[in-house]
Amino acid sequence: ILEGNDLIPYVNAEYLRNNRVTQYSSAENKDLVVNENDILVLWDGSNAGEIFRGKYGVLGSTFVKLNLKPQNVNRNYIFYFFKAKIEKLLKLITQGTGIPHVDKKLLLSRAISLPPLEEQQAIAERLKTIDDQIENLKRQKEHLQKVKKKFMDLLLTGKIRVKIHS
Repeated sequence: ILEGNDLIPYVNAEYLRNNRVTQYSSAENKDLVVNENDILVLWDGSNAGEIFRGKYGVLGSTFVKLNLKPQNVNRNYIFYFFKAKIEKLLKLITQGTGIPHVDKKLLLSRAISLPPLEEQQAIAERLKTIDDQIENLKRQKEHLQKVKKKFMDLLLTGKIRVKIHS
C-alpha cells in the first residue's frame, strides 16, 4: 500500500527499530495516532515488554501507548526510567502460553518515584545527549563499513594496486 492523502505510517516494530515503513493505515480514531513524544510498550509477541519512543503514525495492534496524566512529568525522563527500570521486568514476567504478552497488573502496579520536574528535565537532557552521540557514532560506523567494503572490492579485484616498498 502506498501512502495516500488519508494514510499514515502504521507503527510496528520494524518502523520503530529501523525507521522502515512497511505498512500504512488510516487514522480514523485519533486516540490511536502516535506522536514522537509518546511512549510505547510492545504488548504482545516474543519481545513483549520492550519500550519504544513513538514515531508518527497509527498505533500498531501489538502496542499500547502510555497515557501520562500528571503535569509534573517529563516524558523523556519517564521514557528513560521505563527503559532502565521497567522494561527488563516486563520482559521477564510475560503471560500466555502461545503468544506472550505483558501482564497489565504488573505494569499498573509499578510505582515511580519522581524527582522534581527540573531534575527530571536535567536527567533526560543528559541521557538524550548520550543517545544522540551513540546514534551519531552508529551512523559513522555504518559509513566506514561501506567505505571499507568498497575499498576491499577495489583491492581484491585489482582495480587499485598496493605498492610494496622494500
